[in-house]
Amino acid sequence: MGGDGYRREVTPFGGWITDSKHRLVPVETAPHIGCFAVSGVGKTRRWLSQAAVLWPGPALVSSSKDDLWQLVGSLRYGAAAYLVDLRPVDAAPYQDLGLIRCQYDPTRLIDTFDDAKYLAKTLLSVSGVAVRGGFRASSDAGTWDALAAAPLTCLLWAASPRCTNAGMQWTLAAAENVTVTKDDDGEPIYNRSGIGWAAASAWAPEALFAIRTRRVLEYDRKMRDSVSLGITKVLTPWLETYARNSSLPPLTTDWLDDNTATVYLLSTDDGATAGQAICLADHLINVQRQKTARGEDRPRLGIFLDEVANTPLPMLPKYLTESRGLGCNICFAAHAGSQLDSVYGGLQGRAIRDVLPAALLLRGSHEQDLLASASFWAGKTTRSHHGYGGDGADRSLHRGFGNALEPEELIPRSVGEGRLIVRGSPGAMVTLMEWAEFTKYLTELRAARTSRR
Repeated sequence: MGGDGYRREVTPFGGWITDSKHRLVPVETAPHIGCFAVSGVGKTRRWLSQAAVLWPGPALVSSSKDDLWQLVGSLRYGAAAYLVDLRPVDAAPYQDLGLIRCQYDPTRLIDTFDDAKYLAKTLLSVSGVAVRGGFRASSDAGTWDALAAAPLTCLLWAASPRCTNAGMQWTLAAAENVTVTKDDDGEPIYNRSGIGWAAASAWAPEALFAIRTRRVLEYDRKMRDSVSLGITKVLTPWLETYARNSSLPPLTTDWLDDNTATVYLLSTDDGATAGQAICLADHLINVQRQKTARGEDRPRLGIFLDEVANTPLPMLPKYLTESRGLGCNICFAAHAGSQLDSVYGGLQGRAIRDVLPAALLLRGSHEQDLLASASFWAGKTTRSHHGYGGDGADRSLHRGFGNALEPEELIPRSVGEGRLIVRGSPGAMVTLMEWAEFTKYLTELRAARTSRR
């Protein structure tokens, strides 16, 4: 800690190095890490699962497969472990593993009208990933999203604990009802007794949101239905899961105050429920943002995303640049950097790689831009070049000024190592243990710590 009270935050796990006493210790990394590796070389077993286990604060562990949460759940400390399973699969014996199954109903987490506004904005931003098969498509609905913002905000607010307390079921039903009852004089009736847009506008505490919602209801049928369809689209992920998850208790945010708490999030691999997963991660980051703004003490939240292309956070470029100061650290894994281009578009994908504080490349990674950057940061030096004559007998030696390290020299050669490139440096080769080896090593370390107490 410096004289001004500043303390360097802990950084996520990025591999092992050998210290001066010949012990394997975690290497210091950066606020966020992205790992790029092909299938079968250990990005889940050798890195992401171990990073989640070693994280000293609350953690959100997200994947479309079971292997990550099963590995992390077997070793991570803490009695508070929650599971949000968005997949249409038969329930596994979660209770035997000490997990509490929950549903994610974002309306249950709304406490102020500003919360409803933020949620509506998030939902509209993920409209391109809200339907099956559409998670790779970008969406810029422009005017339609602007018109949908007020009605969607009112629909979410009306379902919150501050109003009807009816949850997402009310919102799903109300979103489909755009009819307006009229009195004997032909004047529209807006009261809180019904289920629909008209009732939602009556719950709005800000008059301008009610006015905008009612104005949309007065549009001609085609325009009104265009706005309505946009809202229906962003709510589709909850339509997919409501029937099978409605009996589960809703997930709250109280667990963010517990350093050992973990939420395991399982989403589908086809984008059908990606909107829920994205909204949950975005909401948690916003909670951390609000706590930071109020000056509250808050543990650092670790967000661990496997197969990031399946749950692409729309604001990921922004989060990588600012969420360190909000008390959040993000680790994500992808097969290749080009997956980011396919999800976010070429410019956004490039921006994500450019602002990523640290990248972990495993054997088989072909990230030429990241390796070229690492070579650039190594600087220049005088290098020797050997040449041989046509018969192999003549040998010549030349010296020239060039790159201290060529990109090809930085490539990991085995599955037990990786190149950790911290922005601004050529990086270092780190050791990556196989899960069984890591389990044994961590158990020994914990036993030694216990014996010293």
